[in-house]
Amino acid sequence: MYDMRRVEIESMGDMESLPEGGWVEAPVGLHAKFVCSVDRENNKLTIALPEEVAKRIGDRLCATFDEGKIVISELLESGAAAQIPLIISGVGEAMDIKDRERKIVSAIREYYVENSVDREWLLDKSRDMDNVFKRSFYAIWDYTGDFDLSLWYIAFSQSFGKRFEVMLNKFADMCTNSDKKVIAFKKDFPEKCPYRGSRDETIEEIFKIDFDKSNKEISTEIKKIYRSEKFFHAGKWCNLEAFDSCEYRNECPVSEWIESITRFNLPFRNEPKIFFYYDTLCLLNNKRISNFNELFSAVNSCTSDVTKKTVIIRTILEQVRGIATKTSLFLQDEIGFNEKDFDDFELVFVDKLATRVAERMKFPFYENDILEAIGKFGKEYDLTAKQIDMALWEMGFVCSADRCLHGVDGKECIFHEVCLWEDKR
Repeated sequence: MYDMRRVEIESMGDMESLPEGGWVEAPVGLHAKFVCSVDRENNKLTIALPEEVAKRIGDRLCATFDEGKIVISELLESGAAAQIPLIISGVGEAMDIKDRERKIVSAIREYYVENSVDREWLLDKSRDMDNVFKRSFYAIWDYTGDFDLSLWYIAFSQSFGKRFEVMLNKFADMCTNSDKKVIAFKKDFPEKCPYRGSRDETIEEIFKIDFDKSNKEISTEIKKIYRSEKFFHAGKWCNLEAFDSCEYRNECPVSEWIESITRFNLPFRNEPKIFFYYDTLCLLNNKRISNFNELFSAVNSCTSDVTKKTVIIRTILEQVRGIATKTSLFLQDEIGFNEKDFDDFELVFVDKLATRVAERMKFPFYENDILEAIGKFGKEYDLTAKQIDMALWEMGFVCSADRCLHGVDGKECIFHEVCLWEDKR
């Protein structure tokens, strides 16, 4: 969030009890977390400050106490301390941080209760059938007969960066007005396709991995085996250049996919969005696996560890081109709507919308890694990753790239009261 610079304060034994994770307040209203450490041998306190603050106050500082607050002052050449308006909070101010965090928790919980839905809601055809998510899901499910595949298309629809409702309607129309065998991934590659054999080899290699290894080692091996063009460009999978020059392309279901996404005017009809179809077909139409349910069962047979199982399935799906972070959205929906047993803290799917909100409002614990901040905040306050994800992501449509839209045309940001962005409305 800020470029940090270290500033040393000498002869500060009194400040050994200064709490970590307090707030720095600068004259212009700048807020930032600081980290402090004490060198007992040399009697020095080191505090990390934002670079712009450090530049304002210089390197020679002292500290005094004023009515319970710790005041950092500049050392003049004469040795006298001239107070400057920079305060590092003590215990009282630290409590204000906790109050702010509790308000954020309350906002997230209230928003989730008002907007969350579950399997019972999804399966109940007697209510909310005008809801765009529910209506689109049922359109695809009724047409394909595949519950999981419907959620997969719903998740893919959100990878385009366009309005939620617009893309759901577009995908429902496209899926239900295209060849059912193609949309359901039941039409195979041409017999003479040069890449046809790679899918069976790949899936068999994946399930020969030693799943007693660490999660990181398993993830690395899956990526190495799968060799998606998204990561390796190793020529094991078809790509746009190979497809365009292939003599069998007119017989390939990828051609029909291209026709569908063109006819329904999907945005960004580039290589990743085209080969989302190819990669999914490889995954769901091979000798071992013919649908998502069989894929989940295969993963379940590898381990009983929920976190490890989540890492395995997430890593496999991450190799599919074009869907990006929304693989985790799909798996979160599998938890909520299909009662799958996954570790949702392995499924944080923050994108630029969520990150923008976190940066501007100064989300708790967020410095450089938003995933780490969400995990830490969620465990601190017993929130799920999906609750936090959902709130940050959807507020990203109110916190636009250009400005804060809170109060504009009825829009409301649940974080407005606790937001520290200087340009908020």
